[in-house]
Amino acid sequence: MNFRLAILISGRGSNMMAIHRAIQSGSLNADIALICSDQAEAAGILYAKSHKIPSIALSKSKNESREEYDSRLMKKIDSAQPDLIVLAGFMRLQSPEFIHRYSGKIINIHPSL
Repeated sequence: MNFRLAILISGRGSNMMAIHRAIQSGSLNADIALICSDQAEAAGILYAKSHKIPSIALSKSKNESREEYDSRLMKKIDSAQPDLIVLAGFMRLQSPEFIHRYSGKIINIHPSL
């Protein structure tokens, strides 16, 4: 069984690229269902598009609260039906609702950890 991953990034996406390479090499049994960045200009989004990986840039609106942003993000994630949500250098704090909704399905691999 391959796990379906939703990978959230904010920048270069180096961890996302490493996951993608591991999938391609067969060392990771997973499929990337969605790459999402909160930065429209993120290099990782360009990588995803160039490799035909489903991806979106979902920037925060000017007066949007964290909860409102997370609500939009959750709709995108839910539509991809992932088994796991991977925070791979995603530089936004998630709302309690986001954490509760995906409890047991979130992994944070940010390098600072």
